[in-house]
Amino acid sequence: MKFRSKPYPKTWFEILLSLIILILLPVTFVFDVFFMVPALHEPYSFWYCFNVVLAVFLNFSIAANMLAGMLIDTSVDEQCRPPPEGDAARLEWRHCAICDRLAPPRSWHCKLCGVCILRRDHHCNIVGSCVGHHTMRYFVCFVAQFAFGSIYSTIYQLYFMLGYNYTLLVTQLVCGPFPLFELVTINVFSWKLLAVYTTCSAFCYYLPHVLHGTVRFDSGPKYDCGLAYNLRCVLGERMFLVLLSPFIVSELPTDGYSFQINPNHITAKSVMAV
Repeated sequence: MKFRSKPYPKTWFEILLSLIILILLPVTFVFDVFFMVPALHEPYSFWYCFNVVLAVFLNFSIAANMLAGMLIDTSVDEQCRPPPEGDAARLEWRHCAICDRLAPPRSWHCKLCGVCILRRDHHCNIVGSCVGHHTMRYFVCFVAQFAFGSIYSTIYQLYFMLGYNYTLLVTQLVCGPFPLFELVTINVFSWKLLAVYTTCSAFCYYLPHVLHGTVRFDSGPKYDCGLAYNLRCVLGERMFLVLLSPFIVSELPTDGYSFQINPNHITAKSVMAV
């Protein structure tokens, strides 16, 4: 595994987004574990321990997947895999005018990263790098766990807030004086609602790409080789374990320079040619 030489965000907008995530994650964790969960469950009861362990697991996994997306290099490396010899072998390769070299299929140049990215999907402003062949797994796990954690925590806090006189709480916030705890409660709940909207929108958008083995720059079902193979191309051979930890090694079935093609796509193309 190769790491990026410059893993930090490139623009002020990316720095701001990264800081928001890195600040709000621990703030929400402290609120949930030290204030909300003890108010809803008896300390050291089953549901108390379950929610604390779940909060620790999700926050650690989300932060670790985000960090992996920042650090892991998924760019084209000519020293690792030079362009193939012969015109037939290079048929899928194309010339990148910016890098002034041949780039493998499904790779595209990123102006912010300054390199061609293997199986590039998009440039993620949260991690300040591109989501590509080697980092797609971490991006998918990041979004899925963030979406699940946001939904679960929001529902729990809604139940927590309904335990108070909500009308009195809102009246105090509007008319003053402003109780600090109630103000924090409303703000954290607003952050969670925003997180639910953004993460669920991202999850719903990228799930079809994962299931069909495509990225944003692909057109048609050329690389759709079945659900199981498509999932392995993103999550690796241990696809059922990667959600448990970002440190689990899960080898991908391709190297990012050549890809298996849907045989039905080849047949349809041949028929059209005839």
